[in-house]
Amino acid sequence: MVKTKLTIEDSLRGVLEKAGRDRDLAGLVVQVQRGDDTFSWTGSVGELEPDTPFFIASTTKLYTTAIVLRLAERGRLTLDDRLVDHVGEGLSKGIHVYRGNDYTDQITIRHLLSHTSGLPDYFLGKSQDGRTLEQTLRGGTDVRWTFEDIADTTRQMDPAFPPGNQGKALYSDTNFQLLGHIIEVLEGVTYAEVLRKDVFEPLRLDDTWRSEEHTSELQSH
Repeated sequence: MVKTKLTIEDSLRGVLEKAGRDRDLAGLVVQVQRGDDTFSWTGSVGELEPDTPFFIASTTKLYTTAIVLRLAERGRLTLDDRLVDHVGEGLSKGIHVYRGNDYTDQITIRHLLSHTSGLPDYFLGKSQDGRTLEQTLRGGTDVRWTFEDIADTTRQMDPAFPPGNQGKALYSDTNFQLLGHIIEVLEGVTYAEVLRKDVFEPLRLDDTWRSEEHTSELQSH
């Protein structure tokens, strides 16, 4: 019996199909490309196709970080600026009360970027009813929230530590919601518009967009 020699594409397809048999995986798209552009292969399994839009979720934070650093480069802000220097007191007041002390005016942009503000995560942290926003959404309840809602939710949660506490870090979506708001204040337009002007158009990311005005996540395909 003569064995047929597998091509690179056959081998890649086999690996992809094996990965696709994972019961917890709804779908998967993979692209393999050689650096010199002499080889390119794309495959998909499950519920996804190569052109299916998908949330890039917290990868969005890299775009936000790039915009903040660009603003710093242009002299519009510094990383040591305080949150309260750019966000009105009505929105920021009392957002970080740790053990009875209000540390809100000590939070800097550097703290927000590096997740060292100590602020709780409005999305994954438990609200007063004991549920997280993630659980609410996964439970089938469609929720629309504004920046003001996020600030109010954060005030109802306990911070993990004072801003800049040596050796402490807590990954929190709240940090980047605040950075997004600062960007809007400084640029005078929506975060989505800043993304389009400073990121999507220059990099020709024609298939990446912000799905809705009330969500911080981007979609791409």
